[in-house]
Amino acid sequence: MSDICGDMIAALAKRRKPCYSPVELTYMPQCIVTGKKPTTGMNVSHSNRHTKRWLYPSVSKRRLMNPATGRYVTVVISNRGLRTLKKWDAEGKKYDLAQMKQDCE
Repeated sequence: MSDICGDMIAALAKRRKPCYSPVELTYMPQCIVTGKKPTTGMNVSHSNRHTKRWLYPSVSKRRLMNPATGRYVTVVISNRGLRTLKKWDAEGKKYDLAQMKQDCE
């Protein structure tokens, strides 16, 4: 009986967990362009049981050049936000990453 429990515990330990959780972080990862951040939702099983879960946006830390100052700034940005910045550069729109980062915090 204890071997079965030990096997189940080992199997649960091998499950892949998200790379971060809001409890472990000192900040909530939020995109400076789109404002995307972790939100809550529900896991729904086949038997229609609902359990709470976190839904994480696809955000990453990037070192980007700030066009306003010409210096590099480390920001948390989503993939959609990177595409938006690329579009703004093509249109010649003026923006300040440092100011956007400060407004987000």
